Amino acid sequence: VGMSSAPFYQLRHPSEIGPRGFSGLIGYRLVANTAIVYLTAPSFDKLDKAMTTELALLIYSIAFGVAIVSLAATVCSMEPGYRHTFVGSKTGKQFWRELWMTDVLHDSCQTLDEQREDIMCGISPVYTPLDLAIPWILEKAAEVERAQVSSEADTEATFVAPRWLSKHHCDRQMANIKFWEDTGGLSEAEAQQLRSAVETLRGAIRDDVPPSSA
Repeated sequence: VGMSSAPFYQLRHPSEIGPRGFSGLIGYRLVANTAIVYLTAPSFDKLDKAMTTELALLIYSIAFGVAIVSLAATVCSMEPGYRHTFVGSKTGKQFWRELWMTDVLHDSCQTLDEQREDIMCGISPVYTPLDLAIPWILEKAAEVERAQVSSEADTEATFVAPRWLSKHHCDRQMANIKFWEDTGGLSEAEAQQLRSAVETLRGAIRDDVPPSSA
């Protein structure tokens, strides 16, 4: 009943067991529980005189019915856009690509850049959409360079790094770049270009200036 009425999204996530695997697990537990009860029910009246075989089957039938009804109610009451997470065949790469490209902010992210940084630092580099992530890193490094040049030209201006830019981000990206290069996702020249871009981002971090929310 618990798995049916309150299924964990983490298990339906394509990076974990996957939606089809999760739905199969629910079905397996319902069928397995039913089989166990029906196979062991004849021995109930031998172990407990107050529990007859018929009563045991009746109690389980009620519990089984509640599980089915709760599962149906859960599917009917959830947002239609999330129903595919029970039966869809979306892979981890497809999921993170769609999240990267969406204009909708999730969790506590305040900007799309922050959300994309969270994707790059929070998931396995296997799932990172490289064709989207590489241009983004280069673009952010170019933005930092332009902002630094502008602040140097204007002595009263102070460049403030965005909130998502941190030493942790830079360290993680260096590790990701090494992984992508080692697994053939990047050429040596591309990897070196990205490392230079990350070093540019790292140079924009200042301990004496708090980050902005941009």
